Parts: sequence; structure tokens; C-alpha cells
Amino acid sequence: LTGCYADATPDLRLTLASDEARVVITEAPFALEIQAPGGRTVLSTAHGEGAYAGAAATVDTPFLTAQTLPGWDGYEANEAPWRAATRATVRSSTATEATLDLEGDGVAFTLDVAVDGPRVRLRLDARAASGFDAPNKASIAFALPEDERFFGLGERFASVDHRGLSLYSWAEEGGLGQGESTPAGPSNPYPNGPSMTYFPVPFFLSSRGYGLLLDTTFRSEVHLGSESNDAWRAAVNAPGFAATVYVHADPFASIGDYTADTGRPPVPATWVFGPRRRVNRGAQAEGMYEWRAMRARKIPITGIDDSVHFLPALSQLGHEAELAQWTQELHAAGYKVQAYNNPYVAADAPSAAADYGYGVEHGYFVEG
Repeated sequence: LTGCYADATPDLRLTLASDEARVVITEAPFALEIQAPGGRTVLSTAHGEGAYAGAAATVDTPFLTAQTLPGWDGYEANEAPWRAATRATVRSSTATEATLDLEGDGVAFTLDVAVDGPRVRLRLDARAASGFDAPNKASIAFALPEDERFFGLGERFASVDHRGLSLYSWAEEGGLGQGESTPAGPSNPYPNGPSMTYFPVPFFLSSRGYGLLLDTTFRSEVHLGSESNDAWRAAVNAPGFAATVYVHADPFASIGDYTADTGRPPVPATWVFGPRRRVNRGAQAEGMYEWRAMRARKIPITGIDDSVHFLPALSQLGHEAELAQWTQELHAAGYKVQAYNNPYVAADAPSAAADYGYGVEHGYFVEG
């Protein structure tokens, strides 16, 4: 059937299609399969248990552990058993869109599916059945072939192919610590797992011929074969979320559609692509200022970062004249000068007390 729904049967299937992608939905047991042109399956829901039984939801009352540096994430999940939906009923459909009611043990979902050219848009919203607590975390799981690999998820320092990892998307302070030879722990938060990053992006590319965006600002997770050898899943700390699957054999085409949807940055100035070096003011090398030594050695540094924290700590206070002279000299030598201007304010630094008090007084800070 295409874009319609007939009398219920155990094997009833609904197909939504464009010239560039197709979705096949089975009612009982619920299954969703995304296909590329020609019928090749690129993504299909898993049929395991708990969080791996397709669409699932839970109640998460996380622990928030104290960290040695503000900005390091102390979230630790504390999930109740996952409740999954195993049966689907098509509420409405056209040739390219459908709304489904999913039901399971103690949980129900509304699933909206739309095929728009190479894009398959999914919207999952969970709600509790009578007598059960309302879920605050939702997940959807997919089958994981042996040859599938995953790339992307923003700025990641520990891996390129993310298969076998559980990664979350939540901006936090980057890694500082005692080095790779020292085990991770409260006094050595780095390495504290591969998710620690300033710039997470809940978008990845699969070697199977698709890209996937979790279109949410809530904390999200992907478990890419880390919990199951034959399935992966995405979860969001909210009772519902949207996702877009970009069906392209060419990963550049998926990136093109993704950036068309989310916005494309302007091309930076040429100097941005050159090497940057961290240099302390007054640092010397070979009997001269380090920045002069680099020019004498014809090292092609285009940017120098002196690590002054204008924000969050206002560490420029008392050094204004020195910084002005330093910046003038480096600009004359052809460098671009960089420093920190982070989008947060230190709560306990005396130099930042005025900024912090002003922000509290006017309600400028995000509250948990």
C-alpha cells in the first residue's frame, strides 16, 4: 500500500515515498525501515528488549556529582526500567506523511513520519499509560550491521570512527588534568571519557549511506554499539524529540542538506586557517621574545593566544596598558592576537564579582 491504510492485519505495511527515499512501516510488531532509491535498506528499527525494542521511554532521576572545576559535567543517569512500544496504529497518512500511535507496556507514543525528498523526518512523543509515571527520557533504537561506522558529532578529541562508544552531546569545559597515564578520577577529570568537548553537535554520518540529526537542545546520547553488538540507539533527556535522516550515498550531500537546514557559517578570513600558538607575554626563546623568534625562524604562525580570560574571570583588570602595547606590537609583526571571551561568568572570582552580581540581579543566567 502507498500512502493509505486498509483493514488491520498482523503484517500490514504502510509505505511513504519520494523519488529519493522511502519509509516502510509495519504495524505489529512495530517496525520502521528507511530505504534508499532501489530499495537498499539504510536504517531499520531494532527488535531487542528494553531500550532496544524500537521506541522506548523511561524516568531518569540523575545523580549530579560534584566536579573539581565548574563546567565539567557531573551528570550520571539513574534510569528506571525502559518501557517500549511494540504495536502501531496508523492514525492518518498521505503518500509522504503519517501519524502513528505506538503502544506498549505502560507507555504510549505519537510518532510523526514525513518523507521530503532525501529527508526522512521523525517526531517521537512519549506519554505514560494510566498508573505509570510520566517519562522524561525517550529513545529509539536501530539495527547495527557488522560493517556500519559512525563519524561526526561535532568536535571530538578521542575518536574518528565512533562505533563501540557511548557519546553525549552537552557542552562542557574541555580536558585538563594529569595526562593519559593517570587514571580518570575526581582529581583528574581528563581523560574523563570521549564525550568531553566544548562543541558537541548531535549530527553524525553513517557508512551505510545516511546522516542523522537529533534536532533538540536537550541533552542527548548515542550508544553506537557500546551496549549491544547488533543495535545502536539515540536517547534524549525529554519525553520527545525530533530527528532528521538524510538519505544519501554521498556523505557530502548529507552534509549539504544538513547545513541547508541548520545554517551555514561564513567562510572565515584566511589567517584563521593558519597555525595558532599559545604564548605568554614576556616569554623568551633564543634570547629574544618568543613571538620575535618565531618570525626570525620564519615559522608561519598567524595567531597568538595569550590566554587572558576577559570572561569568565576579567583577568585583564590591572593589565590594560600592558595588553594594549602587546597587541600593538604583535599586530605590527603580522600576528592576530586572541584571548578568552567565554559566554559565562565566574561565580567565585573576586575580579568577576561585579559582573556576577549584575547578572544575578538582572536574571541573565540560565537556571537549572
